[in-house]
Amino acid sequence: MTLFANTDSHGGALKSQIINKFRDSTSANIAVGYVSADMLTAFESNIKRIVRNGGDFNLIIGMAFFEGIAGRTLRIIRELHKQIREINPNDNGIKFTWKRRYHGKIYQFVHEECESVFVGSSNLSDSGLSNNLEATVSINDDETCRQVKRYLEWLNTPSQSVYIDKVENIVETDSQRYQNEILSAKLTRQEAREYDVSTLSLQGLKYIDISLSRIDKQPKSSLNIYFGKGRLDRATGVVRPRNWFEVEIMVDQETTNNPLYPRGVFEVITDDGFNFECQTQSASNNYKNLRSRHALNILGKWIKMKLQDAGALHPLTPATSETLERFGKNYIRLYKITDGRYFMEFKPPE
Repeated sequence: MTLFANTDSHGGALKSQIINKFRDSTSANIAVGYVSADMLTAFESNIKRIVRNGGDFNLIIGMAFFEGIAGRTLRIIRELHKQIREINPNDNGIKFTWKRRYHGKIYQFVHEECESVFVGSSNLSDSGLSNNLEATVSINDDETCRQVKRYLEWLNTPSQSVYIDKVENIVETDSQRYQNEILSAKLTRQEAREYDVSTLSLQGLKYIDISLSRIDKQPKSSLNIYFGKGRLDRATGVVRPRNWFEVEIMVDQETTNNPLYPRGVFEVITDDGFNFECQTQSASNNYKNLRSRHALNILGKWIKMKLQDAGALHPLTPATSETLERFGKNYIRLYKITDGRYFMEFKPPE
């Protein structure tokens, strides 16, 4: 093995290796977390040459489906993929993983009967290939190369990744949509009514706390439903990310056994003056699933915008125990006003 760390004292820049391999190779398969527009443009002619000469080229990008991507980069990806498919429409192009985030970095090049494999930390970007201190190694062991190849083949299956022309609604992180619908989102009149909380008194009301402390064990559920697999239209093969604000809280058994815990449909009045319906589901599991009634994103928007506005949660990233620590509270409190009606509180200590 040879290490490339982007410093002369430890193997030099990986970029020079990748340039040489692209120039000489007849096929290439790459799977990385992130790409840059500049690197795609720099390697465009070599990519087209490989495909034009009958070779295989697949680039799998692992984080954009969930974290979003800059608009310019997305446009370059789409255009390059289109051109690749025009040259050879069979199993070549650029793909996004859609079941879960992929953060690895693998480069596989084939030249005649010679194969070169690099595995490490370097994304397909100028920072990853030359500017950052990284740790990427060339793999020479035959068995390890076979394992990496099998992994790449698995990542390349439709169950894990889809070509970019089958992906819709990717968030462009420099767009007005991102600003309006994610960074500065508000509950709309269609989602919730306004309520004058000054007319309510909590004095003497019993309450129950809905713990969020299991969040680290729920990377694709509860507050992190967004990071579950995308939605697949089986008729068209098109996949779409979930709504960032989808939330369905999985409540622990001790809490669901509490007589104060709501079962079925109930109304909430929030600490900041909103009024909407929630419900608990899964009667066979003691109604452990807590969500907003008409759409998962209503309760989710109320919770996540509080976390975002407090600087505790960055949009399109997982909520963790550290998120709740930064916010200052790891539970939602429900005060029972009457049967089927609760005051819902989720705010940091004053």
